[in-house]
Formats: sequence, structure tokens, C-alpha cells
Amino acid sequence: MTERLNALGLEFERISAFDGKLNPTLHLVAWWKAIIFNFMARPSAGVIGCYQSHRFVWQKIVDDQISQALVFEDDAVSTDWDPAILGVRLADLGLELLRLEATDFRQSLAPSTSRKLLGRQLYNIQTSGAAAYIITEAGARKCLSLGKFWFPADTYDLLSRLTGLKTALLFPVMWQQSGSASDLRKPELIPETSFEKTVSICGEIFWCVRRPWLRAARNMLVSNEVRKIRNKVVGK
Repeated sequence: MTERLNALGLEFERISAFDGKLNPTLHLVAWWKAIIFNFMARPSAGVIGCYQSHRFVWQKIVDDQISQALVFEDDAVSTDWDPAILGVRLADLGLELLRLEATDFRQSLAPSTSRKLLGRQLYNIQTSGAAAYIITEAGARKCLSLGKFWFPADTYDLLSRLTGLKTALLFPVMWQQSGSASDLRKPELIPETSFEKTVSICGEIFWCVRRPWLRAARNMLVSNEVRKIRNKVVGK
């Protein structure tokens, strides 16, 4: 990543990653939230590590009062980099996070907005992919308001629904994930108590049969969190 960014003439600061195996124990309420938000599957060490690593970045943006930052994961590769993106102010576009990479985008989808940027199309659809994005300080504050939630950092539908985060995807994308191996050790299963293991197995079985009440529980939890976060923001 250092070689890639230097070749593009970009100055950058590396933020050390979080190892998801270092903090495996969650209090019961947070753990229940985790399995419901992850469709009744216990979040892996990789999911926890990735989410916490992005939280480190969001926290630094807020602490250092950085109005806007370009964020890369350690395996990002430029596909069609346009340095003019560095001069774009997201606030002027009514955005707080602009995704420059997507892993599950289908080109057959029609754009949900007629706006264009640097000859590319802005899409409001909620695709996955957090290898490259631009985020504002306001966006970082919204992401941090979630607390220690254990779900993938690129679950933009939840981020937007819970916090009101204004996101968009710029396509064709400028970056993609290389898929190269991380220099961290291969994630291992998180240690768990016999109770957690039993509940996790039962949860996975129940979700496999797609019980309607499981979906309802997830929707109810999301709705409750939306109210809590909005009340907190209004209170401030």
C-alpha cells in the first residue's frame, strides 16, 4: 500500500489495525445485538477487527478535527484513479461518505440519481465495500455514535438507517480490493463459553429456516437503536 500511494504522489498516515482476537468478550446485551445484526451468526474475528480498525480512523478524524479524509484499507488497488477527487467537498454534494470501491455492484442497475461527478455516476444504492472511501468529520461522528457494534464496517444500509449517514457510490469505481493476504495471522475462532456456543448454534439453525420472527426481531432492534441514537443527537 505504501508503494501504491507513493506512486500516486499521495501523502498518507498509516493507522495500525485492530486484531479481532484481542477483545473477544462482549457483555451479553452487545453480544445479542451482534448475532441479530449478523443474521444470527456470531461475528468472526475478521469482522470485529475490520470494524474496530475503521473506528480507529473515525475517532482520529473527530479528535483531530479533520474536515474530510480519504481512507484506504491495506489491500486496495487503484483501477482508474482520478486525483481530481481530492478537490471534491462532500458537503457541497450533500454527502458524508463517498464510496470509491464496491464488491457487489451490478452495472445493470439504473442510477438512482442523475447527478454526475468527474464524469462518473453517483449511485445511492447500498453496496458493500470499504477498501476506499471519503468521509467527512460529520460522517465520522455519526459512525462513532453506534458504539461498539459488531457488524461489518461496510454494512451501509445499517449505517444509514441507524445514524442517517448520507452515502453514495461513485461508479466506475477508482479502487478495488486486491485480495492479497494480510500480514496479520489468519483469524481464528473467538473463544466462547458453552452458553454462547449453544445460543450461537441455535441462532444459526433458526436463521437457516428463515423464521419470520427472526427478521422481525432484527427490524425491531434496528428501530430501537434508531430512536436511541436520534434522541441522543437531539439531546446534545
